[in-house]
Amino acid sequence: MQTLIIKNIALAISILFFSSCKKYGFGYIEGTVYDCRTSLPIKNANIQVTRAFHGNQEEIYATAITDANGHFKIKYEKGLSYIYELGISSKKYDYSAGKRLELRQENTNFFLGYKTNIKFTVKNKRLEKANVFFAGINPVLFKGIDVRANCDTVISGFSINGCNTTLYNWNYITPTYTSEMHPENVNIPGTTDTIYKTLEIN
Repeated sequence: MQTLIIKNIALAISILFFSSCKKYGFGYIEGTVYDCRTSLPIKNANIQVTRAFHGNQEEIYATAITDANGHFKIKYEKGLSYIYELGISSKKYDYSAGKRLELRQENTNFFLGYKTNIKFTVKNKRLEKANVFFAGINPVLFKGIDVRANCDTVISGFSINGCNTTLYNWNYITPTYTSEMHPENVNIPGTTDTIYKTLEIN
């Protein structure tokens, strides 16, 4: 009787393990990567598929490089608890946000924006210290820095990305005054060059 119980427990554990790893065949993720400004295909873009199982740490499951036509195709294993995400990167372009793959064939076009560095020179003409805040959309960012009274300060650049233009906002706070938010559009030149901007606090 005891032997039978042990065998039944072992069988139950085996069934549970098999069920949690149940496979549903294979799917394909394929698509074409384009330059968002010119709509031309991007060759040699890096494609990476990551996989997580039951919420565990992600692992790199598959990689690929786009061909001369910007096209790629990756085969992936479907599973009950597998979560796949796709990422795309290229030397002068923005890293594409991860795309979660469903348990079916995917065929999608991707448009990559350019990445550019931006550096600010803040001219504080007030006779008090100012705390300058920057908020961006591409990527979402928030940065604050203190600028001394009656002083020019160069703020190290940070990366922005987009296709033709992107938007960021800035404002400043002093012990006696809080400015309104100043929206600024930045033209993305399509290179990795640094854009220099001058902001004045009066």
